[in-house]
Amino acid sequence: MEVIQFLIVNELALRGNYILEEEKEQGLFQNLFEYTCMKDPNLNEVLTHIPQNATYRSPEIQNQIIQAMVQAVRSSIVKDINESDVKWFTLMEDGTRDKNNRENIALAIRYVKDGVVNESLLMVKTTENLDAATFTELTLNTLTENNIDPSCMLSQCYDGPWLWPKILSTLQPADAALQARSAGLKDAITIIKCVKDEIIKLRSNQMYNQILEEAKSLTSNDCGESENRTQTSKRQVKKPNRMDDYLTYTPCSSARQNIDENDEPFKSEYFETLDILIAELQRRFSDNDDLINSIASLDELDVDKMVPLKNLGLKIPSREEASVVKAYLSRNEDIMENTLQVLYRQREAFKDTYELFASVATIGCSTAVCESTFSTLTAINRPQRLSMGHERMAGMVFLAFEKKRTKSVDLNEVLRIFNNMANRRIQLF
Repeated sequence: MEVIQFLIVNELALRGNYILEEEKEQGLFQNLFEYTCMKDPNLNEVLTHIPQNATYRSPEIQNQIIQAMVQAVRSSIVKDINESDVKWFTLMEDGTRDKNNRENIALAIRYVKDGVVNESLLMVKTTENLDAATFTELTLNTLTENNIDPSCMLSQCYDGPWLWPKILSTLQPADAALQARSAGLKDAITIIKCVKDEIIKLRSNQMYNQILEEAKSLTSNDCGESENRTQTSKRQVKKPNRMDDYLTYTPCSSARQNIDENDEPFKSEYFETLDILIAELQRRFSDNDDLINSIASLDELDVDKMVPLKNLGLKIPSREEASVVKAYLSRNEDIMENTLQVLYRQREAFKDTYELFASVATIGCSTAVCESTFSTLTAINRPQRLSMGHERMAGMVFLAFEKKRTKSVDLNEVLRIFNNMANRRIQLF
């Protein structure tokens, strides 16, 4: 069991090639198990006395042990969700296809436990139907099977971040911040406002002229380097015809002259692009202006601005409590400390305020945790392991992604689950 635990945590394959001459499998599981027996005389002694039809090392037994570990780890996650600081949580879901062309759906939960925001993977499943009804049924069944109340779902995050990235180089950090697993809706609102303000700053003649001059200088430098390379070239390079639509062979001076003569069309496109960006941001984040503004101004602790949160079903503090909390936070010496952590230490005194901040913190803004799951899936589902069944692969992905919990899982509990899966020749628990 510990051998399987070690291999899964390190995203390593259990099985290997079968050597016909030796009639033996040469896999990491078998080799590491034999090495462990060689180092542990007691285990080696036990191995020589147990029946050969009950060594519990077959691929089928490996699958059962993996599923037993999955049950134990998932139980600890569900326990934390049900015992979280507030009943609310956010559902995050995304899908991708593996190398076997199977659809893999990752479902994760965002919740607050002990004053800390957590995002935990709940399952990885597959389905042939990709319609909305199938996804809805799969999601609700998963929550019900794990005794998670769907009525406590405060928000949902699906494929794609809120903001399309890399429109302008100055805005690239916004995408990274939004995709961070620690980012919540409150952080996202602040980031989006900053993005919008930066775009508006770019919409001026001064910024246009500055960017245009930078573009001209880059063109000049590239052409100069190209001329130097042409002079030192020892052989003539044939120009590919298929790239005619993408390459220009105009001399540098002529290209610069064309830019100088046709600045107006560039200017029109520049401002039109910025106007589209600003309008799109306004459109995407204007449907719930009251709620968004309420969350953005949460740190002000203005009870009147919390009304949209109250309409959402959250309990807001009294004016008296809010005023005391505001005064307490203003005297906090560590200005860099997270407000949620500060309130958590005083959760008994500021119960309603802490629950409100914790509830808002559960609202996510991306499916980054699901995307991270797919990175683990890619590492495990290698071309040499395409014969692996989906249940085994999904179990290994789940355990490898939640490696911290997998390392600390109670192996006695795993052994009990494994023992109860079937009638064992040797009772282990």
